[in-house]
Amino acid sequence: SKGFDLNLDDIYLTTGNTYKEDGYIRLRYGSNFPYDFWRVRWDASIPTDIQSIGLQLQYRTRVANDEAGLDIAGWSTYSSVSGSEISLPSDSLYKYIEIEVYFGASNDLTRSACLRRLYLDLFDPLQ
Repeated sequence: SKGFDLNLDDIYLTTGNTYKEDGYIRLRYGSNFPYDFWRVRWDASIPTDIQSIGLQLQYRTRVANDEAGLDIAGWSTYSSVSGSEISLPSDSLYKYIEIEVYFGASNDLTRSACLRRLYLDLFDPLQ
């Protein structure tokens, strides 16, 4: 029932999102059947305005013939081109693949790519 005075100082207001500097998602695909892994494609929203400087969306892969082998397999180099062919360590067929998609926020951390779908194109050698 008694009134009071509240004095605030040094208040900062911001709008919009602030993203972490970077991050990634890793996805595994495979079975006990060998595949001819071909390419990685995506459907993504990638801002291109002036505040998007420094923004990155890229992927790399590693392959093996069992899941335990994926943990020690070497990674390919990064690619930022959707639809680019997967860089395999040899011409062999592999049973498993791990795809890492890397997200780098813009320099001012106000923009980031939004990955909607990720596609793995492969051939079935028995077809």
